[in-house]
Amino acid sequence: MGSADWMPRNLDKRVEILFPVEDETLKSEVIHILTIQLQDTLKAHIMQPDGTYRKQDLRGKKKLCAQDYFRQEAMKNASQRKKEQNARRTFEPMTAESEE
Repeated sequence: MGSADWMPRNLDKRVEILFPVEDETLKSEVIHILTIQLQDTLKAHIMQPDGTYRKQDLRGKKKLCAQDYFRQEAMKNASQRKKEQNARRTFEPMTAESEE
């Protein structure tokens, strides 16, 4: 992975680092993120041949805002983790031995 913004102003006086993503779990997560970003129809702009940008034509397309999608996904994942943590908790009553 690395920056896609290889413009002279970003390459002067700094080092651009690229690295492989070798872990299969991380690869899947990167692919998931890129897939959702590329499906964004509300915030995305399409670059035209002349270098200008234009909003997508939404006719017949499902509306998707990647930022909202990831926000909802993060909230769902946090809620699920909290439920899993609560499920692992066990109550151990205090005994006479534990007071000593």
